[in-house]
Amino acid sequence: MNLVDRAKFRVILADDDFITAKYLKMFLEREAIEVDCTTNGLELVSKLKQQAYDLVITDWLMPELDGLGAANVIRNQIGMTDIPIILYSTRLVGSAENEQIRNLNISHVLRKPLDAPRMLRLIKSTLSAVNV
Repeated sequence: MNLVDRAKFRVILADDDFITAKYLKMFLEREAIEVDCTTNGLELVSKLKQQAYDLVITDWLMPELDGLGAANVIRNQIGMTDIPIILYSTRLVGSAENEQIRNLNISHVLRKPLDAPRMLRLIKSTLSAVNV
């Protein structure tokens, strides 16, 4: 799938690690994906209320409101049930968290360190499903 030939996709990325956020933003912008960055879940939720996005990509462990908490607000308080969410983290996912992930309809959960080619394939397949 060539994303360059399609309408520009808008992605919101939440990560409190500046280096990871900068790397992912640069990586995605090379694929003609527009990226807005935030540093925590509260900023993520605030931007989602103001702007339309095609995809949410968020770190799990962040200050103020973590990625899973932000996903809960996105799904259950804002009511954005269709926007895909990709969550990534260094932490291991337990059975209770797996249930939360299923209940919140998280599209993908990735472990750090991130495998850039794999992540790009997931993002492209997710965005192509959005564009159908």
